[in-house]
Amino acid sequence: MQCMWKNRRFAAVTLMSGGLTLSTTALGQPVQETLFVANNVSDNISVFTVNTDGTLTEVVGSPFSAGQDTEALALSPDGRYLVATNAGLPEVEQIWLFEVETTGALRPVPGNPWLTGNAPLDLDMSPRGYIYSPCSTDDQIRVFEIHDNALVELPDSPYGTPFFPHEVDTSADGAYVYFSHLSGSIISAYSVGADGRLSVLPGAPFSLPGSGFELKVSPDGKNPYVGLGLGNAVAGYAVEPTGALVQLAGSPFSSGATSAVNLAINPSGEFVFVAHVVSDGVTTMARDSAGGLSFVPGSFQYIGRDVRKIVADDGFVFVTDESAVDPGVGVMIYSYDDQGLLTLIPGSPFAAGSRPKDMELFIPQAGIPGDLDEDGDVDLDDYALFAACMAGPGESVPPPGCTQGQFDGADLDDDVDVDLGDFGGFQGAFAA
Repeated sequence: MQCMWKNRRFAAVTLMSGGLTLSTTALGQPVQETLFVANNVSDNISVFTVNTDGTLTEVVGSPFSAGQDTEALALSPDGRYLVATNAGLPEVEQIWLFEVETTGALRPVPGNPWLTGNAPLDLDMSPRGYIYSPCSTDDQIRVFEIHDNALVELPDSPYGTPFFPHEVDTSADGAYVYFSHLSGSIISAYSVGADGRLSVLPGAPFSLPGSGFELKVSPDGKNPYVGLGLGNAVAGYAVEPTGALVQLAGSPFSSGATSAVNLAINPSGEFVFVAHVVSDGVTTMARDSAGGLSFVPGSFQYIGRDVRKIVADDGFVFVTDESAVDPGVGVMIYSYDDQGLLTLIPGSPFAAGSRPKDMELFIPQAGIPGDLDEDGDVDLDDYALFAACMAGPGESVPPPGCTQGQFDGADLDDDVDVDLGDFGGFQGAFAA
């Protein structure tokens, strides 16, 4: 790999030891692009590898059982954990935790499942390892993390918030978390403390011009967008340095069809793809340098029945149809050109389970060695994380203050510990 960083020496390294945090199991992380599909009626999760032409191949062992009425999914940014909610049994709704193998296959952890609140319709797992579960009919937000391969609810959770919290997404660095609400015309917003505790951001909640459906933050972290299901539009915001939101000029932006509910943003951030549940189709919205959106004429694609979740990579768009017909239609896949125009690929729809709903897409990244905060460089912020992860020779458990993903990233010599041998590699990657 071509060297892109300056060398820098440190006088000393503090060795740290401590208690158990995240899983001691070496997790797999899929080696190929992988699509996870929650099947609401068949109570399971289908897992597919995504081929270079956009087609899907189901992994061995799929589908994987996930409790009653599988509803929402969230994937850790490093692809090592998947969580799923069940929303079928009032008062006993659940969260399931899975380890993800290199093939994409799911391995349920001992102790499954854990309880969450009522109507857990969405999930998100932040880069800091926190799992956010908005519980709509309880008017609550629950926050979990993974300790010793188990889900643990944080001490101050649940947090009360009115008006049916529905969808959630975090900022790119995990410092802020945002929730859209189906009523009240608001976005609630919180800063995330070092211990995971949530604090309401100054000025929050922020005004939303309608009922809030899916909320997605752009990959560059600059712009959250919210589908306004009854407004046939997408609201767009700019993120201020404090994490506060300011609505963009021209927002809300017309989405080109009826009932804009679910959103996907491609990794390069050029397009926002919108699923419409009344028009039963998908449109493309081009994103400009200021974050503004404009409907791409000719992009509408009729899918039929109950179009629902949508995810995207930088070549393809994946859409589930959660038709009440049993089994549901499955996953429709479209390629798109540099204008955002969509073309259905041969073989669509690809069969999943009964009534496929939510999806998560894992795209393997060629990460920069030593970039523990995943911001594209190796600097003093990464050094602080590296020091926090140094448990010493033979210690395979991340110390307090170091997540499993950071620990794995700091293990630069791949010997399942973080010690002075890894520090030599970190020095070579360091950029002032």
